[in-house]
Amino acid sequence: MFNVTTSKGDFKISFRYDNESERRKTHCMIYDKDLNLVGSGTTECSPRDNFNRVTGRKISFTKALENTCYGLCVNNKMTLFVDSKTWRTEMWNGYFALDMRTR
Repeated sequence: MFNVTTSKGDFKISFRYDNESERRKTHCMIYDKDLNLVGSGTTECSPRDNFNRVTGRKISFTKALENTCYGLCVNNKMTLFVDSKTWRTEMWNGYFALDMRTR
């Protein structure tokens, strides 16, 4: 798990690889500091494709950011506070700041 700090708080990014089935998959999960799932994304690679983990991580991370649903319920009104361009930019900056050997 990798830690990314944004203006909205600390988040953890986790990648998992599934090479057992006919199609290779990369799963990305984004968690908040309490390990609540914020977003997830999966990318698939055909057996005929050349599997590249770096590309798979970027695509699955993009999908996880697109599928975020994290907010705060105040007075019975849901306020999404991570679904913003600024937050996504901060998450990408945090992702690219990770040591290349650990990505």
